[in-house]
Parts: sequence; structure tokens; C-alpha cells
Amino acid sequence: GGRKGIHRVVGGELQHLGPKDGFPGERIQALAQDREGNLWVGGWRDGLIRVSNGKFRGFGRAAGLPHDTVLAVAEDPQGRLWVGTNEGLARLDPGGINPLDGINGQLSALKEIKDLTWDSQGDLWLSNRRGLFRLHGDKLLPVLNPAGEAFLGVRVILEARSGGLWLGTTTGLLRYQKGVVAAISTRELLGQDIFILSLFEDAAGRVWIGTQGHGLLLLEGGRLRSFTTKDGLPPGSIFRVTEDGDGSLWIGTGNGLARYKEGRIQAIDQRHGIKNGSIYQVLLGDKEHLWILGELGFCRLLRADVLAALAGRVP
Repeated sequence: GGRKGIHRVVGGELQHLGPKDGFPGERIQALAQDREGNLWVGGWRDGLIRVSNGKFRGFGRAAGLPHDTVLAVAEDPQGRLWVGTNEGLARLDPGGINPLDGINGQLSALKEIKDLTWDSQGDLWLSNRRGLFRLHGDKLLPVLNPAGEAFLGVRVILEARSGGLWLGTTTGLLRYQKGVVAAISTRELLGQDIFILSLFEDAAGRVWIGTQGHGLLLLEGGRLRSFTTKDGLPPGSIFRVTEDGDGSLWIGTGNGLARYKEGRIQAIDQRHGIKNGSIYQVLLGDKEHLWILGELGFCRLLRADVLAALAGRVP
């Protein structure tokens, strides 16, 4: 995540916000937005931080978190926040933080959580270095492949609109549905397996696959297509894809932000007033703003300014 804390844009200048400004975190690992518009920031050894109306509040081990390093954050259908840490899972209830590291006595299954995803049936899916797990009610269940083996190397979990899960792993993409697993091979297109960093399914049902070092892939109608620097994509890894209300996509890359619209990719970098650097997360704020988490920290951008810069106008 961002190694230099949170930033804000004031008069066109990117200003750093750190402990002296009331923001407790300096190295950010996870970012999520709840249904009320609050931002939740997972910090490296800084716990969980809520950003609401410009004010910060921190939750750490002293408040009940299993560990002060937060790696994943997800909101459940009831509006409760679930937090994956280095040493276990916790839930933020109205009365405070409720550590859940004793579910079924499977402490090791809940350590070093890589991703958390709620499905439409109300189950929580989580992954770590030991495999893939499903929390159904109060039961934590290991999910095994047809050979009875653990799913290792799962970095990203995404519920498919048509049912089942997309699993982004260190060796490629899997489709998991009702115990059946199908691998989506990239060898014909790229000549090798890939390390997947992000997954996103757009409103049209197309799946966008962010890779480590192999650009952006699009899975549509069972066929894969690759986008690289030749298509205008910045070089490096693809950490995040987010769809805007107009159908365009915001892409967080290893060298800045990019936008995809109607088949065209435009890079947004220091030429447009945004410094180069890895962008790990892009969130849609209100109708006017984007929140981005990156190597240089955490900041809010005006959509109108970004679009004006892409059109060659000075905001």
C-alpha cells in the first residue's frame, strides 16, 4: 500500500497528511468505503483508521483487533465491517471490535488474510497462504478443489454475476462454481501463466484481469484480449480496475492512473499534474471525486480536473 500516508489536494498542490495532522497511519495496506460514505484505511502496524468528514479515528490492538497490521477490509450485507489482519479476523460491531480468531478453533486459517469478499448468499470468502475458506454462519469451512487439495496462491476473490467465483491466483485465473473448477489459460495468448493482482466484472459482464507485468487482460465471450503499452496503458503491473457511472474504467497501474473508454486507453501521469507512482486502489467518492491510494499515499481528485487534463485543458 501507500508508504507515505494520506494526501490531500489544496490549490493544485498535493499535501501530505501524517500524525502531526491527526492521521495516525503512514503505510497503507487496504482501503474500503462503506455504505455511509466513510473510508476505512488498513495500516501497516497502524491498525484500522476511519476517515469521516475530514476526521480520523484509529482502532488498534488495544481496541480489540487481533493485530495492528490490517491487510483486508470488507462490509457485510448488514453494514458491519470485517477486518482481516496478520493474526486473525475481526468484526466491527456497534459495541466495538469483536475478534473472531477462534472460529472453529482454526487460528491458522485466519492468519495473513489476503482478501475478503461477501457473496450474494451472505457468506464470507477469504484467502490466505493456507488456502481458500468460506464462513457460513458461524462455521469456517475450507474450500478444496476436486482433487481434495487446498486452493493455494489465491490473491483475489470476485463473485461472478452469473454465479460462482472468479479466483485470481499466482499462476492464473480460475472459475469456481458448485465444486467445479475451470482454469482460464493464458498460455495461448501470452505463452505463459500469469500472476493476478486484481479482478473486476463490469456492467456488461466482461471480466478485467490485472496482472503482474503482463498488462491488462479482458475476458469476454470466453475469449481473452490483452492491453499493453502499445494500447496506451502505462508500463508495469495492474493493481485495480473500477467502473465509473458513464461506463468508463479507472485503472490503477504501476506507473500512475489510466482511463479506458470506448476502446481507448489514456494514461494520466505527471504530464497531467499527477506524479508517477503505483496506484493500488481507486474508489468512486461522490459524483465529483475519485479517491486513489498509491505509492505516494492517499488523495482525492476532482473528476472534472482529470478529464480536463486528458482533453488537454489546464484545470
